[in-house]
Amino acid sequence: MKNLLVIKTISLIMVALFAFGGITVAEEPKPVTVEFSTVETDDGIVELNLAVKDATFMGIQAAVRYNTESLAPVDEAGVETVDFKKFATKSEQAEFFNPVGLELDVEKGLFGFTLYIMPGAEGEGVNALGEYTADDKGINLYTFRFKKIADKDYNFEIALKDDVKPYVSVLSEGLIIMNYADGSLKADVSFIYEDKEPEHVTILPTISKPIMNDETRKKDVICLQIGKNLAVAYGEKKEIDSENKLVVPYISGDRTLVPLRFVAETLGADVLWEDGWDGCVIKKGEKEIKITFGSAEFVVNGKTVTYDAPIEVVEERTMVPIRFISEEFDCDVYWNALNKAVVVSPIDNPWVETRQAEITALNEMLVTILSII
Repeated sequence: MKNLLVIKTISLIMVALFAFGGITVAEEPKPVTVEFSTVETDDGIVELNLAVKDATFMGIQAAVRYNTESLAPVDEAGVETVDFKKFATKSEQAEFFNPVGLELDVEKGLFGFTLYIMPGAEGEGVNALGEYTADDKGINLYTFRFKKIADKDYNFEIALKDDVKPYVSVLSEGLIIMNYADGSLKADVSFIYEDKEPEHVTILPTISKPIMNDETRKKDVICLQIGKNLAVAYGEKKEIDSENKLVVPYISGDRTLVPLRFVAETLGADVLWEDGWDGCVIKKGEKEIKITFGSAEFVVNGKTVTYDAPIEVVEERTMVPIRFISEEFDCDVYWNALNKAVVVSPIDNPWVETRQAEITALNEMLVTILSII
């Protein structure tokens, strides 16, 4: 099955304010406004614009359904396409949001995406945690383009759980908007049309999750340090390469490169080599990534993706830019410049540099890395 739509679920972190007198539960925040508004041009192009209002958030994931009898995705020239990146344009306002998990299934009439801000990103309206605050005027995130192929309703809607099984196991609807304090947020979602009344749906937060501490934080991350052959993976000390202790993360120019096999296999992927080919294949679920040594181009499910640093081979081991890990494995990557350490965490549970759980966990993991097996 091609163009499978993958949306990771995100859990709601308990909302609590810690005061000297004990714990005070915060009031339920105002729902976030998410608007999908349509504009039809004279030449039959239908644009669906996504905006978020009244929210402090670091990411949004969504799966949207449309009517395949009425609409066909097109590129900027109006030519039909099955390529999400040609069909969708990220707004200039959203320059500090990273897109991952981009999927377009023209047979099912579904498209999905994740946009998130990496901690440390800078931009107007972005705070120190990497969250953007949108006011009542909102921030435009994406424009999706379609060609009208029949005079029928567009039928835009948030995809329900049954549409995207087995990839969504908790959500009743395929939209999540999130920040660091609350996890996922309640959202009022509207589809706004030029010729009829808006259609609304309320998206509730997902299941609750215990308040984070250093032990729980270490159990879902991988920590590597520049120049070190040891790492911490899901709370346990690991050798990056038991056969060669010279295989370590390093900095090349201004890019951080990490050992492909160790990180990919730790994240649950298989790394395969073929005789007579100067490259390898990485497989995880429905994703297949082909890389060629010395090249900055990767082929992901048949599509070519170019990165800002090439694959390197050091000590007969494959080294990849950390951006490759974050984008192709849908991970959050945190860089600690002081200790030259990298923390890879789930995109739905990103590393929060200023939270005490992360501060303690990082110190403990670095001590572990410095120890001797």
